[in-house]
Amino acid sequence: MKLTKKIPEKYNAKDLLNYWHVVYQQKHNKSYQTHGFIGTELKNLKDLLESYNQYQIIVAMKIANGDSDMSVSGFCESVQEFITDNDARLQYYVQEQGTYIEKRKWTELIYQDSLWFPTPANLKRKEELMNELNSWIDSI
Repeated sequence: MKLTKKIPEKYNAKDLLNYWHVVYQQKHNKSYQTHGFIGTELKNLKDLLESYNQYQIIVAMKIANGDSDMSVSGFCESVQEFITDNDARLQYYVQEQGTYIEKRKWTELIYQDSLWFPTPANLKRKEELMNELNSWIDSI
């Protein structure tokens, strides 16, 4: 299977299922076998789209796919465990298309965000990093 040429904001349940198949194939070097009826998996993904945006689901799928026994239905039931607090749109683009520079900025942003008592300089640097990464995404 191959990924669609759509941008993630336009993904529907079928595109998300296809994304799951591709990521599963890449991580486990074998094709994903649907567990049960494929319509159930599509319905579960459609229900997820009502609660989460496409970027949150995609990033969570990449995390959940570390377990070769995970099914789409199992993922949908436990999605809360895989949703991160990070900006999912930024995380997606940095992981998929980022160079060393963007990945380094992303790591620094996560560090700045994890500080318990940030100084005004830390807050300013965090805002600068967010603006730089968002500008980079807009230029893609």
